[in-house]
Amino acid sequence: MKFTLVILLAVSCLGLIELSPLAHAETFADRAVIEANTDLSGEHTFGEYMEFKAGVDFRNGQVFPAGTFFSGAHVYPGTEAYTFTGNGIIFGDGSAISFESAGTFGKNADFSAGVIKNGPDAGTITGVNTYDEGTMFAHTQAFGSAQNFDKYIHFGDNTDFTAAVQTFREGMTFAEGSVFNNAQVFPVNTVLSHGIVINEVQCSDSACVPDPVDVIAPGEKYGAGIDPAATLRQITSDDKTFEIDGLGLTMTFDTVSTNGNIKADLVDPATVAGATLSGNTLTMAGLGASVGNVIDLSADTASITGDIVVTLPYLDSEVGDVENNLIMFHYVNNKWIKEENCSVDTTANTVTCTVGSLSPFSVGVNTGSTGSHSSRECDSHAFGKNKSLKVDQISYNVKSFELKLHAYSNCGPIMSKVITSNNISILGLSRSTLA
Repeated sequence: MKFTLVILLAVSCLGLIELSPLAHAETFADRAVIEANTDLSGEHTFGEYMEFKAGVDFRNGQVFPAGTFFSGAHVYPGTEAYTFTGNGIIFGDGSAISFESAGTFGKNADFSAGVIKNGPDAGTITGVNTYDEGTMFAHTQAFGSAQNFDKYIHFGDNTDFTAAVQTFREGMTFAEGSVFNNAQVFPVNTVLSHGIVINEVQCSDSACVPDPVDVIAPGEKYGAGIDPAATLRQITSDDKTFEIDGLGLTMTFDTVSTNGNIKADLVDPATVAGATLSGNTLTMAGLGASVGNVIDLSADTASITGDIVVTLPYLDSEVGDVENNLIMFHYVNNKWIKEENCSVDTTANTVTCTVGSLSPFSVGVNTGSTGSHSSRECDSHAFGKNKSLKVDQISYNVKSFELKLHAYSNCGPIMSKVITSNNISILGLSRSTLA
């Protein structure tokens, strides 16, 4: 009898092993990729920034760390509870995401790839979920019940809040076309698509268009003593654009080496360094007057390198007939400079510049004054991408044996002239007046 019992137990154990591939505990390295429909229902430990393709089966109670990326369609069953509190978890790559029960989500959870479902209706969240600061939602997401939102939440175009009154908080941003419950209230320092709220706004209809006196519109001047709160938004190596409709602000980064937050903060005009305020006119030392407000841009927890394309708004009422001469002022190394690599869109009322660093910016008028011109450090010996010297044109005169080299440095325009005769070379270098 004893011998027979041992045999039966051995067969039973083998059967369990055959039925449960990966049922044993396993630790996965950071950034590992798990293929679709893999059975991970055993007890596993996942590394950061792992990618899970569609239909992976997880164990009840599974914990997902920072940067987890669910790249395919997933249904999270209501019979199981998962822990999504890691920072910067990304849900979906344009695929369908469905939560069958309510959940709690960590900082910077990213649902922006597509609408999610939490309840019976497609694209609608009806369960009561908790979202930590920095969560991002997709365009046209609908909310069928009140949620627990922290600050700095970002909602896409045409978000539908009409079904329930929400509690909104500081630094939350709402894109164009969003609609709200008629009893909705927006506290100070929320950012509607119309501008940043400086006096509490009470909706009277679903469009909830605020009175102009209650918001600072994109690019609008405002008085001394007003200091709106900052808003933060995460950028990643896969999504390097930062955009806030209510600030009229867009930034695109060349390289994001560490995922994290970018900070945008409108500055009290009375406290702007290197400038003087007279009435509502802010004048930057050595340059001229701003035509709008000053916004301080910084990398909060993100690590960035390379070029940054910054777009800021302006109002027609502030620029008069100098619209085509607008430029971007930039506070660098304790002084205001004007950026050179810029363009003006007179239809969209924006100025766009390619810059090399983040700090306070403002839109101003190009007066042609001499002084510092670029946020990049001057280095006439540097060549190549993101360096200061760029060769534009080389010309040669056969009769005079004159070779002209036209170049541009971040220090200003440079012309190099090389004269050759009888195989003897003479090099002359002159810097033209900065304009």
